[in-house]
Amino acid sequence: MLTVFKRYEKKFLIRPEDVDYITRILMLYMIPDPNGKKDGRYQVRNLYYDTPHSDVIRSSLKRPYYKEKFRIRSYGIPQNADSEIMLEMKKKFDGMVLKRRASLPLGQAQEFMRTRKYPDAVNSHTMQILHEIDYYLSHASVSPAYLITYERTAFCNKADNRFRITFDRNLRYCNKNPDIFTSIAQNEIIPHDMVLMEVKFSDFYPFWFADLMSDEKFYPHSFSKFGVAYKKSLRETLPNDWQIDVFGRL
Repeated sequence: MLTVFKRYEKKFLIRPEDVDYITRILMLYMIPDPNGKKDGRYQVRNLYYDTPHSDVIRSSLKRPYYKEKFRIRSYGIPQNADSEIMLEMKKKFDGMVLKRRASLPLGQAQEFMRTRKYPDAVNSHTMQILHEIDYYLSHASVSPAYLITYERTAFCNKADNRFRITFDRNLRYCNKNPDIFTSIAQNEIIPHDMVLMEVKFSDFYPFWFADLMSDEKFYPHSFSKFGVAYKKSLRETLPNDWQIDVFGRL
């Protein structure tokens, strides 16, 4: 499993019927993610950290030249101390997404988060990433803020697995004492009849995909799961006749 990612990410909000059509085309060039089920499906649970005043996401929404955040990710609900989870630093610099991930058994990850004690049996690369996470957590004054869950179907390019397409459904969040183990995310991020398609690539789209997006007039949108969840959570403090749309706009 990759632990370092450097790529661009484009996001599209589409309809379920669009997913069926796009999938038929991309299966000519791509395969289901082998890390998922046979059809490339798996559940994602992300626990985002922020300050008590939401400084991380508020800064991110201003679209600065550089931004970073920390999250814990699991694929499905961790079942025991040996379940693998990921501690991730996600950064964005001039449009390029940089993600550094330390994959650890749940027990070791909990011990590190609680005491900052480094596991013994990890390689030097993982140790370096843990040092980065330790430094960030020691200076950022963050704690669990939002749990975001969704069902993902992922595909990898046959010729170059650096090109990936994912379809996320049933995006929901929880911001009331969230944890990655037992919390249930019930608040809707996007309407249930919409799907978030993410396209991840290192330099440019393959020609066949660029032609597909152009022919079908699919256009990328600026969209942040964490950002929209945060804005929608503010609705509790807004007048009843104020609404926030699918992009988190008033």
